[in-house]
Amino acid sequence: MQMDKLTTNARKALAYAIETARARHHQQLEPEHLLFELAGDRVEGIVKPILKKLEVPVEALRKEMDGVLAKLPQVHGADDVLTSKRTGELLSAADKARGGFNDEYLSTEHLLLALLEDSRGAAGRALAERGVRRELLLAALRDVRGSERVTTEDPEATYEALSKYTRDVTAEARKGK
Repeated sequence: MQMDKLTTNARKALAYAIETARARHHQQLEPEHLLFELAGDRVEGIVKPILKKLEVPVEALRKEMDGVLAKLPQVHGADDVLTSKRTGELLSAADKARGGFNDEYLSTEHLLLALLEDSRGAAGRALAERGVRRELLLAALRDVRGSERVTTEDPEATYEALSKYTRDVTAEARKGK
C-alpha cells in the first residue's frame, strides 16, 4: 500500500490506530483498532456522518471496540506494531473499493466499507449487528459524498459543501422560522 495514495484522514486514522495499539501494548494492528479510531473524535472525515445517518450509536460502537481491544494479548518491551494478516487484507479490500469508485486516493469511507466486509472479525460483526449493510452504507455514502470522486488528499472539504456553507431558507420557512 502506497501511503501517498491515502487521503490525509485515512493516514491519520492509520496513525492513530497504530498509536492506540502501541499504547495498549498490542504487537499487531488489528481492524478493531482502526474502527475504534474511525468512530472516535480524533479522525475527521466522512465515517461518523455516515454512521450517524445510518443511526448507528457511535459511542456504543466505540465502547464495544474498546472492550474487544482490552482482551487482545499484550506484549511489553517491543515498540514495533506489525500489521496483522486481517489488517493487510482489510487494506487490500479498501484499495479494491477505491478502485470500484474510480477514486484516485484511498479514503476513510473505503476503510469503512472494507471493515463492514470483514465478517471474521469483531469490527465487521459489530457493524452488521447494528444493521449496517453494504447497500445501506453505499446509499448513505451517496447522500454525504454525492457524485464526487476522491481526487485529492482532502476530499472531505468538498462533501456536503452546500449544506455546510448555505442555509435552506425554504425548509426554515416550512418550520415557521
